[in-house]
Amino acid sequence: MAQRGHRPTGCRGFTDEVQRRLVPAQLAGGEATRHEQGVVVLRLRAFPEPEQDRIDFVSVLKALADPVRLRILRTLADDRYHPCSVQEYELDLHKSTLSHRFRTLREAGVTSTRVRGREHAVQLRRDDLDARFPGLLGSVLAAAADIDA
Repeated sequence: MAQRGHRPTGCRGFTDEVQRRLVPAQLAGGEATRHEQGVVVLRLRAFPEPEQDRIDFVSVLKALADPVRLRILRTLADDRYHPCSVQEYELDLHKSTLSHRFRTLREAGVTSTRVRGREHAVQLRRDDLDARFPGLLGSVLAAAADIDA
């Protein structure tokens, strides 16, 4: 947590009033920039996920080595964004446990998370996985069809 009076380095050059609005957003992971016209833009960083060429085979296999995460993967197999809710996946888990499962999949490069306001949605990174490891995802989804979490 930031100390009182501390401003993240991205706030330098802004008026005090603008800084008061930017500091809470930056503490949440944002980055402020100032354009020539004096317009302030705040870009929030997405959740960390590896670039396609940095997706690690062992990390993907570890992430997929859990029946609950395989069940999540089956739901995401339609390549659409799905909300991060327990009801969406029909799992008997606490929300925090489900969030941990999403984090594991995202950090391994299996999924991507989109944030809009307070809503989070997850999508399978099928194109990236197929480009990096051809045939892996299809094989895993075929084998996971018979698994119940």
